[in-house]
Amino acid sequence: MAQEPFRAGFAFNASDFADNPDPRAPCVLILDTSGSMDGRAIRELNEGLIGYQQDVAADQMASRRVDLAVVRFGGDVEVAQDFISPSQYEPRPLVADGETPMAAAVLRAMQILEERKREYRAAGIAYYRPWIFLFTDGAPTDCEESWKLACEAVRRGEAEGKFTLFAFGVTGADFGKLRELTSSRQPLQLKRSGFREFFVWLSASQRRVSEAAVGSSVKLLPSTGDAGWGEVPT
Repeated sequence: MAQEPFRAGFAFNASDFADNPDPRAPCVLILDTSGSMDGRAIRELNEGLIGYQQDVAADQMASRRVDLAVVRFGGDVEVAQDFISPSQYEPRPLVADGETPMAAAVLRAMQILEERKREYRAAGIAYYRPWIFLFTDGAPTDCEESWKLACEAVRRGEAEGKFTLFAFGVTGADFGKLRELTSSRQPLQLKRSGFREFFVWLSASQRRVSEAAVGSSVKLLPSTGDAGWGEVPT
């Protein structure tokens, strides 16, 4: 019998929502931990997660409103961290191993996000449009049918305003496949040693969003250019 994937930490329950009725800014990180990430890439990813947690947890507003989950994919797909506040998040070291079931990871992230939004609605908690961030250094090893299913699910979800998905690659990533997944925006390539810079940008962006009214437009910091951490791949 298949076992329920391990969920690290703990999620908010009804009493958590009662103690903190602030609107939530849900965010899911989908992280490639396949074998090709072994070495420098997985070390920098782990270091980036630690710095990100410290940055967001240190901000009074963001620590109350950001709601984070982590899905990793390498060999299999695992919810490495169910939704939790940054102050409670304790990043577990990620280990690189196995193939790259990217489509399955994207679909799993969408599933837990929908489950989380149902919890918000049941508790009467407002929420900002969720963000999903995908990181990879390779290409999906799922079957083509599964990949097409994931791409269609993303297009439909974004068209319906359910979330916004951003895709990022490092050296070795298949940007052609990422463009299929994020047809409404360009995937970005992280510059060398860009993990830390990305997570600094993410925490700063989440601080801006958490200070805004739900449904309002927020101008984010630039992510590309001479001072940015990313670039548009050719």
